[in-house]
Amino acid sequence: MDNKTKDLIQSSTYYTISQDPFIGGLIQELTVKFNTSSVPTAGITYNKKISKYELYINPDWFSKLKLEERAAVLTHEVLHFTNKHLFRLPFLDIEDKERQLYNVAADMAINQYIRNLPKGCIDVKDWKAKGGTPFPNFRSMEEYYQLIKENQEENKDKIKEYGDQPFDSHDWDKLSDDDKERMIKEARELLQRTIEKTCKNSSMIPESIKDMLQEFEEELKKLNYKAILQKAIKKSMAVKDRDSTWNRKNKRYGFYAKGTQEGKYPNLSIYIDTSGSISHTEITSFLKIMEGFLKAGNKNCMLGFWHTSLYRKKKHRLNQPIDPSWIEGGGTDADAPLKDIIEVQPDLSIILTDGYYSETNLKVPGEVIWIISNGGDVNHKNKKIGKTIPIDGISSK
Repeated sequence: MDNKTKDLIQSSTYYTISQDPFIGGLIQELTVKFNTSSVPTAGITYNKKISKYELYINPDWFSKLKLEERAAVLTHEVLHFTNKHLFRLPFLDIEDKERQLYNVAADMAINQYIRNLPKGCIDVKDWKAKGGTPFPNFRSMEEYYQLIKENQEENKDKIKEYGDQPFDSHDWDKLSDDDKERMIKEARELLQRTIEKTCKNSSMIPESIKDMLQEFEEELKKLNYKAILQKAIKKSMAVKDRDSTWNRKNKRYGFYAKGTQEGKYPNLSIYIDTSGSISHTEITSFLKIMEGFLKAGNKNCMLGFWHTSLYRKKKHRLNQPIDPSWIEGGGTDADAPLKDIIEVQPDLSIILTDGYYSETNLKVPGEVIWIISNGGDVNHKNKKIGKTIPIDGISSK
């Protein structure tokens, strides 16, 4: 990078900071690279080889822009990040032509918020629906994608123009769950560093960034649950049943989220300890953990409540309410869920408890996970059976 190019980036970044300190601060956290061969204008991408977000600039093109236009281009690329386009497009199992349309839709969604963009950028005002009605303002990337798909004849010239020569370039490379976890963690660190640098207190953090960080935490928890499930069933399930896939449409979110695959997850039994030593808070946390596993795997399980006996057992579905009257107190005998596991032999059994009970002599088949509540005995008497995980080992990640 020569000194002239460095000065252009610095002056553009400082100008952006004067207009929006958070966006400008986030630009400073990105790795900037210059490329004249494969990047005609600019682009932002996640480099999975080094787990970094990179901002690509074509210096020949960038140097011909005015200061305000250069700042607008940098803002444009960062808004792809803050609008989570980089976290959705890599997981769509679609052809390259469809990805080009998504790129157009993504630009359409964010350009409405940016002033001083250079000529050639996508403007929603130029796109028409059937009957000549203009596209609506301030919609999401997915909504604009659907509008473009439904009105291709009305916009065929623009689709060809922007599809063949998009304003900016992105590497929407496919990512594994491990890649996604690293990608989200790096994004979280980028945002946290920017917050520390630009926000004196929490009231200065943009609400959209707060929401984004919360979504990252929830997504990391889901990935954590999934990792635990996959590791637990690795020995007993066939490889084809353990593979994750984005090839099937999600019933609720279409291709914006993973769909389910027949035989992908095991028959699951979950046993919740409700003995006298278990508090109401612990039972509530047990139920949340159960829902986490159901979201990550099959949407149903066999649910059992136990103390000295397995006093209630029923099929349970994700988000199905639990009647408080079902829950009984009493002593504690870990043989209660273990005997049911021996009889039923589920592929995977999860026992939620505080770990305070006597040792068993039972020989238990299959994969068993003991999840121990906060303050519970992680060195419980039956630790030799299956795997033991403290509850904060799941919920805090």
